[in-house]
Amino acid sequence: MITKIEHVGFMAKDTVSLSDWYVKNLGFEKIYSSSSEPPIVFIKKGDGMIVELFPWEKDFSGPKSDDKKVAHLCLYSTDLDRDLEYLKKNEVEISGEIKKMFGGSRAVFFRDEEGNWLHLVERKEIPWE
Repeated sequence: MITKIEHVGFMAKDTVSLSDWYVKNLGFEKIYSSSSEPPIVFIKKGDGMIVELFPWEKDFSGPKSDDKKVAHLCLYSTDLDRDLEYLKKNEVEISGEIKKMFGGSRAVFFRDEEGNWLHLVERKEIPWE
C-alpha cells in the first residue's frame, strides 16, 4: 500500500556542496550519504519531506532531466509488488524492471499522464533512521 510521499529527488553537479548549502542556508540536516563516489545524499528539514541529491553526470537509478529541475517524486510503498500490479491494471506504463537499490530497497519508475516521473520505493531498512 502506498502510504506517503517519501522524498523528492534533485540532480546535483556536486551533491556534497549542494547538501552543505542546504544545511548552511536553510537549516536542513544531512541524514544519509551513500558510499558511492560521488555520494547520493539525503537531507531533511525538521519532520518534513526528505530531499535526495543525486549526481547529475551519473545515470543513477532513474530518469534524467535536461533542465535540471525536480527529477522525480518518490512515493513510499509497503508492498511494491502489489502496488505495481495495481498500476499495471490501471494501464500505467512502467519504465523498466524493478531496480534493486542500497540497503535492500527496491524501486520502479513510471510517469503520470503529463510525463512527470514518479518513483515508487519499498525499503527493507531505512538507512537514515
